[in-house]
Amino acid sequence: MHRPPAAPARLLLTRHAQTPWNREYRYNSRTDVDVGDDAAEQLAPLAARLRGEGVERILVSTLARARSTARILQEQGVAPGVVPEPRAELVELDFGGFEGITRDELSGPVHGA
Repeated sequence: MHRPPAAPARLLLTRHAQTPWNREYRYNSRTDVDVGDDAAEQLAPLAARLRGEGVERILVSTLARARSTARILQEQGVAPGVVPEPRAELVELDFGGFEGITRDELSGPVHGA
């Protein structure tokens, strides 16, 4: 019996909504800074685009900013009923001594170096 070819899998990637540290141009990797108060407004255009895409799985890092972004997108109608799966391997690389400092501060001595 001949089966039609399966549709190719699609992978949709998105970055978390802006955090207060993003606004301040601070390097942020593993410090668990959540999204800002205007995250729902920021994510509305993305939610409008993703609704109806048939999202079947949501993989997120274990950091609050990623989990909050997924929750807000779901509140806006993306992948209702899909339980986001936190994955430690999706946590950002560690910026070490650059963590928490601003671009402007890079011209001076680096903390922890």
